[in-house]
Amino acid sequence: MFWVVRKGATPAFPGEKGFVGGSMGEKSVILEGVENEDAKYSLYSTVHGAGRAMGRKEAAGVFDRKTGECKRAGKVTPEMMRSWIDRAGIELRGGGLDESPGCYKRLDEVLASVSDSVRILHRLTPVGVEMASAKEFDPYEGLNCKASRIDVLFNSTARLMQQTFKHVITRMTKRVIWGVVC
Repeated sequence: MFWVVRKGATPAFPGEKGFVGGSMGEKSVILEGVENEDAKYSLYSTVHGAGRAMGRKEAAGVFDRKTGECKRAGKVTPEMMRSWIDRAGIELRGGGLDESPGCYKRLDEVLASVSDSVRILHRLTPVGVEMASAKEFDPYEGLNCKASRIDVLFNSTARLMQQTFKHVITRMTKRVIWGVVC
């Protein structure tokens, strides 16, 4: 017997369902593992998200913590991030440039690379995203763990969405809220 510790991976045993998130500007998926040779060799694991295409400092730039002086400009501008979010029709509250959708790989391309070992069951469209702003202290930053983010699935009624949105905002400092669109 042995233990499989998945850091940066999602369990995907045949029939097991899992959640794989995209960036804040694109759909996420609920999927399930399927049996095949590739699945065995991956120890029945699959991707856990789209993955970064650009490092945080590359995206947002480097600033002196004491003076706020820009030492190196970032590649992502507030206008670029806002344009993406507006095109997607998402309500964004907070979020730094290092979390812009342009900083991530496209989820559909990543999922295509593992399509033999998973089956997509549902696509989830984000309707609102609430994150700590770039200037807020996040105690989980840099720990490379999911403790600072909570993904909440809710049905499409506006009343439940508003209740969930308010509840989560008051309880966490950094989170992503997803709406289910089937």
